[in-house]
Amino acid sequence: LADIGAILAAETPADLDQFYARAQKRGAARLVAAGLILSHALYETALPGAIRDDLARDWRLRSLVRTAYASLIGDEDGRELEQVAHATTRKNLSHYLISRDPRFVVHELRYDLLDRSAEGLKGGSRLGRVSRRLWALSGGRRHAQNG
Repeated sequence: LADIGAILAAETPADLDQFYARAQKRGAARLVAAGLILSHALYETALPGAIRDDLARDWRLRSLVRTAYASLIGDEDGRELEQVAHATTRKNLSHYLISRDPRFVVHELRYDLLDRSAEGLKGGSRLGRVSRRLWALSGGRRHAQNG
């Protein structure tokens, strides 16, 4: 973000307006707007008027910016995002706010449910781990043994 802030600081407000207009045409407005808003908040770069308008009327953008800001700044107590209760969950859920395009949502769902890397956790995909936990919680092991 600091690098983007330095680049944006050299741009004129008209250039930023054009940049944001191109992002809107490409369906990347929320993501670009969030970056520009954070850059404005942290580095005092210019902010296109269209972003102010979008921020006023788009609850998804406001939520995305809040989550991104909290992920970057947090309580400023030096803790990493992973050390803050539910912070990574909020961050992951905020990904669904980026676009309303069904292809994007399906891609996020596929990643969230089937990703095998899972930050070093063992036990296969996230979907597999969640389904095993739900099975155990439902008493599935007990029912299987008694059946």
